[in-house]
Amino acid sequence: MDGAIGSQIRALRTAQKLTQKNLAHLSGISQQHLSLLEQGEGGIELATLRKLLDALGHELSIVARPPALAALATRARQWERFAQWEEK
Repeated sequence: MDGAIGSQIRALRTAQKLTQKNLAHLSGISQQHLSLLEQGEGGIELATLRKLLDALGHELSIVARPPALAALATRARQWERFAQWEEK
């Protein structure tokens, strides 16, 4: 899992002064699972992410990138593939 999601969950949790145990209880997942997610270990299912966000009073939304950022991301992926090809 991308560690950014885990760190964002941790930031939301700590801003609301919740312990991992409290948030785990509110969201219906184990404290051990929450701990791993916050550390960026393993993956997270969409259903689990929604449970956590619901418990934190947030929602998941999909937002389009501005065209310039999308073009930069595409260009970065192209350069990454080119660099991998050159290494061979």
